Amino acid sequence: MDHDLISVKAELKAWHERFAGCVRARDFAGGSALFAAESRGFGTCTEFTADLDCLRQNQWMPVWSSTHSFHFLPEPFEVILSPDGLLACVFTLWESKGISPDGTDFPRRGRCTTVLRRSEVEAPKWVAVHTHYSKTPGGGI
Repeated sequence: MDHDLISVKAELKAWHERFAGCVRARDFAGGSALFAAESRGFGTCTEFTADLDCLRQNQWMPVWSSTHSFHFLPEPFEVILSPDGLLACVFTLWESKGISPDGTDFPRRGRCTTVLRRSEVEAPKWVAVHTHYSKTPGGGI
């Protein structure tokens, strides 16, 4: 099993780019294929999601339908890899444009933590088991 952090980081960047493409295309099926059914999540719209269906229904559907130009920033892109190479935690930032009810755009920026599990026998090679999206803090306490 290859545990080379440079190649793993490249695989995880590709995973995030693929997921961002699903967000931009509002491709819920494609996004779901990148996640384990038992995924848990915290988000900007929902406090806690108990599985992938809940994540899709309560976080993705309301956010993706009112967002465009979603992408992850190239840096920082930090990865912590478990010693056995089967679990990775990614820390990165994202940007998008929100769509107001009147149709005008506004900037969105935030941060994301993604925990992914590696599989040597199933495709895709990496699936998310937890995500935490939050908006950039506005300052103050």
